[in-house]
Amino acid sequence: MIILKDEVEQGYLTEQEYDDYVNLFRRAAEKIFEKHADFYEEVDRMTKPLIELPSVLQKRLIADNEMLLANNKTLIADNKTLTADRNPLAVELADKNAELARMRALLEQYHIPVNA
Repeated sequence: MIILKDEVEQGYLTEQEYDDYVNLFRRAAEKIFEKHADFYEEVDRMTKPLIELPSVLQKRLIADNEMLLANNKTLIADNKTLTADRNPLAVELADKNAELARMRALLEQYHIPVNA
């Protein structure tokens, strides 16, 4: 945080860029420190904005929502692909099981013991 503030003071970063980095730190800390509340509280204390404008919050929530919707679409597409790939395998497995049952019946017909 100190380095970022120095970058702003030296003119390498704008205030908006600084705020963007701080927000990234906060969001990353939410995920990274889910199971370590004490660490998260420290990051939260250092990065929490004094005032978060409703428009900024709304923009962030809209972006998060769009990201979640995109992830959901990807998961749905992946699920459809996996389901489509699984159907031929299920048919093939059913065919092999039917062939095994036929062979067992044939072996039993000639009194040949079948194990398993």
